[in-house]
Amino acid sequence: MQTLVDDGHDKEAVSVGGFREILDLARLMRKLASEGDWESVAVMQHRRQQMLESFFASPVDGHVPELAAAIREMLEIDRFLIEAGRRERDALSESLQGLRQGAAGVAAYERHR
Repeated sequence: MQTLVDDGHDKEAVSVGGFREILDLARLMRKLASEGDWESVAVMQHRRQQMLESFFASPVDGHVPELAAAIREMLEIDRFLIEAGRRERDALSESLQGLRQGAAGVAAYERHR
């Protein structure tokens, strides 16, 4: 089994292997966000939150450096997701504003016809 850190080197198995699944889910969320599949990202975020709460409900057993590296990677992924989500929100907002302006133009035309 590999450690939590994906640095190309095989290491001994770690006792916090459950975090590996959480990190893999975060990586998948990043991939799906890059592809614009925000619905799946939202579903996975809910699942990831549950997994994190369960994982940290009891003390973590050793291998702190590996766990710390994995947490840092997940925080980087979260920063990516937040920024990508902001860009998506802004793009949708601009699109909606354009639709509203178009609808207002049509309504004005209809009133003055």
